[in-house]
Amino acid sequence: MIRARRITQRPAAEDEHKPASNELHTEIRLIPIALANDIKPGDSIAEKLLQSLRQKEIEFEPGDILVVKHKIVSKAEGRMVDLATIKSSASAAWAKKYKLDARVIQLGSHY
Repeated sequence: MIRARRITQRPAAEDEHKPASNELHTEIRLIPIALANDIKPGDSIAEKLLQSLRQKEIEFEPGDILVVKHKIVSKAEGRMVDLATIKSSASAAWAKKYKLDARVIQLGSHY
């Protein structure tokens, strides 16, 4: 999971390469939030996230944005497929060309 923070600050007055003092700079920072354990079917993503935030003493601030990878949501929902059960077909050549796993591409065409 990633926390993004938008920071707005005024430029330093002594720096002549900066915009006028009434203009603002905007910056986006990405701060990864690693979870202690892997997500398993039935896990509460919110609880895992809060636990990790408490352990790392991280607090959200106004304007912060939380980004959660879809893979984590799928795992918590139990929406996983064993790739060993997937057989690739016509997508194999395309996957090889782009150095991808053909089973993952085949999976996407079935769901």
